[in-house]
Amino acid sequence: MRVVILIFPILFFLLNCVEKTNKENIFKMETDNQNNLNKFLYSNQFNIKTIDLNEGENSDFHFLKNIIGNSEIVLLGEQDHGDGTTFIAKAKIIKYLHEEMGFNVLAYESDFYDCNIKGNQFKNKNIPITELIKCLWGFWTTGNEIQPFYEYLKHQNDSDNPIHITGFDCQYTNGKKQNKFIEDYLEFIKNSVSPDKVNSNVQESFLKIVSEFFSKPFEYKFSNKFKTIFFDTIDKLISIEKSDVSSIDNFFIQEMKNLRGFAEYKWSSENNKHISRDAQMADNFKWLFEHKYKGEKIIIWAHSFHTLKNCSYIFSNELIAEYEAEGINLNWIGHLMGEILYREYTEKIYSIGFIAYNGEFNNKAFQGNFTDTEKIVSEENSLEKVIHSKQINYGFINLKNAHISKFLMSGDCHNEATKSDWKNVFDGLFYIDEMSGIK
Repeated sequence: MRVVILIFPILFFLLNCVEKTNKENIFKMETDNQNNLNKFLYSNQFNIKTIDLNEGENSDFHFLKNIIGNSEIVLLGEQDHGDGTTFIAKAKIIKYLHEEMGFNVLAYESDFYDCNIKGNQFKNKNIPITELIKCLWGFWTTGNEIQPFYEYLKHQNDSDNPIHITGFDCQYTNGKKQNKFIEDYLEFIKNSVSPDKVNSNVQESFLKIVSEFFSKPFEYKFSNKFKTIFFDTIDKLISIEKSDVSSIDNFFIQEMKNLRGFAEYKWSSENNKHISRDAQMADNFKWLFEHKYKGEKIIIWAHSFHTLKNCSYIFSNELIAEYEAEGINLNWIGHLMGEILYREYTEKIYSIGFIAYNGEFNNKAFQGNFTDTEKIVSEENSLEKVIHSKQINYGFINLKNAHISKFLMSGDCHNEATKSDWKNVFDGLFYIDEMSGIK
């Protein structure tokens, strides 16, 4: 009995020692991690005084010239479509890239068809800026603080150095079910198809199909026969136009591909929706870069999810296994727009993600709700926390070719911190200390 009584204090002592050692090891690891991040930031962080479009000098962003170098495509992400402060920061970066580095095209994650039509009309001064922004998603045009940017675009369009506005999303964001949109779209097809090349019955049949497609709610269950005719007719039109090289209309062919991609996106299973949409967005952008704006430098404005260089660095094998165990399919990894473009234009791209330490964002802005908000909470020992300790409002961190291992950060979405090799996900990060939603 005495032996047992003696054993308990010894065990208690040993367990305390183990617990103390574990705590010390964790503390040492956390301290080492912060020290490593501080060392890295010392030579890779650039402080920015203001993001106000009408304040400060372009010189605040001169570091971008060396960092971006000869890149011809700059991707500007956002963690949420309700990140008002991010939009203002993007505007400031775009101004610098345009005025100092010759980026003359701004491509939005918005309606490929409408943005190209209205972008051309705006460039030719046939419509005002108020009409142009109708082709963009409302969360990018609603806030009061972003209005100076659209004034800037208007001013530039009246100058000798305009910014061309375009879009690459396969979703039709404006007037989807309105008669005016259907009339305009059908007129576009009639004018684009060579009347002497296409059987009038085929054209009329296709116009009816398109009219039905846009008139009905997308929850409507189209028959397999309808879908087959829809896809076959599009393929036939593309084939006919391509064979007639003398009168080929590149935009019409790409828009037919875009329409096909949109239908595939709407009719695909939930697991494949990301694949369908991102594949078409990438294809639309490639057409813009290689045809319509060949030789121009282009800025992409989109959600960070679509601009990631390599999503697999965020999702570890263990995390993927956990998701799959819960029935969540991650088959879209490797098929996002940014990943496709990076494989195609590796040396021509620089991707910028946006992160925030504190504040709030409109978490339902993508649904048109600009009143609901969500708080941003940064994890202990995260990159956001380390930068915040330096007491700066805005900063830029260059990750390209960085000698740094994994670190904790919320990257593509707020409040979802992961310890990842972030230099393989973004080339650079724009830090915002206090995020505000759309106002």
